[in-house]
Amino acid sequence: MPEIPTREPPRCILPGNGDWPRGLDELRRAPEELHVRGMLPTVPGLAIVGTRRADADALRFTRRLATAAVRAGRVVVSGGALGIDAAAHEGALDEGGATLAVLAGGVIQAYPSRHARLFARIVESGAVVSEHLDVAPHPGRFLARNRIIAALSEQVVVVQAPSKSGALSTAEHATEIDRPVWVVPASPWDPRGGGCLALLKRGARLLCDPSELFGGDVREREQTLPLASPEALAVWHALGSTPLHADELARTLKRDARSIQAALLELVLIGAAEERPGARFARASE
Repeated sequence: MPEIPTREPPRCILPGNGDWPRGLDELRRAPEELHVRGMLPTVPGLAIVGTRRADADALRFTRRLATAAVRAGRVVVSGGALGIDAAAHEGALDEGGATLAVLAGGVIQAYPSRHARLFARIVESGAVVSEHLDVAPHPGRFLARNRIIAALSEQVVVVQAPSKSGALSTAEHATEIDRPVWVVPASPWDPRGGGCLALLKRGARLLCDPSELFGGDVREREQTLPLASPEALAVWHALGSTPLHADELARTLKRDARSIQAALLELVLIGAAEERPGARFARASE
């Protein structure tokens, strides 16, 4: 595994130190020490967690949520993994905010290796943290680090998680220490959301839009494609990860099929949409 490419040296924080996060003391098994690269933000944390195999819509929602969190004065907390975690960190960074990555394998080496530069970006305004300095990650350590994600946050959001996702353990730890757990609903036929539906049945709070967390005064910038015409942009907003036929888009947007086809061709050429089997189209994978 490559080392995290940053000059920021790791430091060890012990319980009782002035910068020891007080939320960790609420855990039944608090870490004995916390290794940090970067600076621990003092603003409230919002944990955003979910599956490594997220679909494009879930990743898009995660980035929206992280953006809204930064604008509301929160630090985004997640686990540094692929999928939902990465989208949460990137959404916060792209908005100019701070984010915390709680790692299972220590703060020296980057795991997953493809996130080495992401972790370096995180250290510039936030921190990567772990209860270990430098160890090999294994499933038990991933589950253990989830309690730290919950304790460093005031609220936890599960965006997309199958029934055996590690994100569910983060939600369980959050419940144990009285942190509100919010869940983005899933389609009942989508196995990637089975864990989300289970959490909702157990009483988790339903989250359909970031404004439900932060209030109506948090405004999102309208997503746009600088190279797209107004017609293509309208079609792009109607697309998601579920492929749609041009006729379906024509009915939805109340436009003729020829103009829809022209807009779809434009989106494909600029890389904003992709054609799927059956002459159906979806947003390009992020």
